[in-house]
Amino acid sequence: MTIVGNDYRNIHIESVKKDFTAKIQKIVCPGFLSLFFVRIFAALDNQRKGMISIIVCSINPDAAEKLKQNIAATIGRVEYEVIVFDNRTSGYGICKVYNSCAEKSRYDFLCFLHEDVQFDTIGWGEKIVRKLSEPDCGTIGFAGSKLRTEGFYGIGLATEGTWRSNYIQHLNGRWYVGTFENPDCSEFSPVVVLDGMCLFVSRKVWSEIRFDEQKFPGFHLYDLDFSTAVFAAGYVNYVCHTAIVEHFSEGFYTSTWFEATRDYNGKWAEKLPLYVADCRPTGEMKEYARRVEFRFIKNMMKGRGKCSWEVIGQLCDAYCAKYGGIKAWEMRYQERRYHKRWKRDGRL
Repeated sequence: MTIVGNDYRNIHIESVKKDFTAKIQKIVCPGFLSLFFVRIFAALDNQRKGMISIIVCSINPDAAEKLKQNIAATIGRVEYEVIVFDNRTSGYGICKVYNSCAEKSRYDFLCFLHEDVQFDTIGWGEKIVRKLSEPDCGTIGFAGSKLRTEGFYGIGLATEGTWRSNYIQHLNGRWYVGTFENPDCSEFSPVVVLDGMCLFVSRKVWSEIRFDEQKFPGFHLYDLDFSTAVFAAGYVNYVCHTAIVEHFSEGFYTSTWFEATRDYNGKWAEKLPLYVADCRPTGEMKEYARRVEFRFIKNMMKGRGKCSWEVIGQLCDAYCAKYGGIKAWEMRYQERRYHKRWKRDGRL
């Protein structure tokens, strides 16, 4: 694990405060000077509270180094440290890495960041710290949904007006697409769940919630689970629209993702659906959930997400078992139709 940052002053506020205050007490005007230096140290304390510990689970040292350079060039006038955990040999799950590094970090605000991300906005640090300082602020990210229902689907590929985002997604290493969903023209959009490419949270909230290492030991659904837990605890999660990031890799929907989604659905079965106040009434939720799940599977069949036919089969089976009847027949029809197309195109 390596730690870098711009904390050039090597501040040890508590120890300095005690030693210096003791000496000041012996000076001619102890009352006035003590008050003066107490205010100085209070300002230093407040500045420390505006610092960010950035935590990266890395398997590519070159990418991590490039990320550190990007952070240094864009974060702005905010003290920070970057903790890079080299996970090439240990192979820990991301929840374990994040919790372990957060325990070792120094600052009051945390950023859990993928190494294939780049910040494009100068001064993003001040914007994030200002929002995280609000007492009801939970987690901040750059892509998320105002609604989460029980089901097997990715949060960004099937939503109906509930998706909020502010990032650039690179596809296949050759081209990219900007996804900027902000119909309310807000600086920060309240959401329920967030994508894990970049998650900001205060140390206080992380200490209360933490990432679930037992239920999600791998690299899938940890982000939805954590942001769901933060939302369920009464905090407000946000998508940030005042800064832009680029994401250089796509998610892959595997059997491991399917199993993690099943675990997520089981863990939150009694709480779902969860939605922000201005979202859909509960009477529409069941049909909304079915449409979203159907659309997600159809998108996978069309190749709009990275997914094997084995996983598509698992998704179809789960959908048909849940809804049955004419809905199941319609899904099986689509499954047969696209299976022929995949076979014809040499993808099977």
